[in-house]
Amino acid sequence: MLPLIAPRPLLAINGDLDARTPLPGLRECLAAAERAYAETGQRDRLRAIIQPNTGHKVNPDSLDAAMAWFARWLLPSA
Repeated sequence: MLPLIAPRPLLAINGDLDARTPLPGLRECLAAAERAYAETGQRDRLRAIIQPNTGHKVNPDSLDAAMAWFARWLLPSA
């Protein structure tokens, strides 16, 4: 499903120990999305953050990255 989002901005944040989204499956989905974003010439609109030693939660650093992502892509330009 991730490739279908291209070329719209997409940030994926996932813990490497998240049992709900196992890392091998996540990597497969991200690889497919990376190809789709490359084909549209919009690689900068896809970002993945894999949090080390983390289950199903968002760490403070990733939360900061998410807020910056939202500010970049969702705030109206001046």
